[in-house]
Amino acid sequence: MRGIDISHYNGWPFNANTATPYKESDFVIVKATQSTGGYGYTDYFKKAIDKALSDGKLIGAYHYADGTGAIKEADYFVSVVKPYIGKIVLALDWETGNTPGSKNYAWGSTTYAKQFMDRVYEKTGVRCLLYSGM
Repeated sequence: MRGIDISHYNGWPFNANTATPYKESDFVIVKATQSTGGYGYTDYFKKAIDKALSDGKLIGAYHYADGTGAIKEADYFVSVVKPYIGKIVLALDWETGNTPGSKNYAWGSTTYAKQFMDRVYEKTGVRCLLYSGM
């Protein structure tokens, strides 16, 4: 299977740069949230998810952790993805976050990601994947 990660920094599936990879993908995983809000990703997320669903793609949604509170981050993520539960795979993007605006202050914690994932399960009944480049 071929898939792509769609987020605010790579153009989404709505421009010439991403049109071919999107068209050729079997699945997409879309950034839904980061931290506990205020970044403005949710409108992009909804547009991308709705387009991918209408195009018959397999879908995932992820939360980019910044380490400011596992329970608060999980609750925010669930509040955004809730209308799509049952149609999408849920994931936690767990990275070091070495770029400006993307620092994960909990990187290295042995419990933070589990707390997040357990909270998502508690609120949705769905197990969350761990999505990481590390």
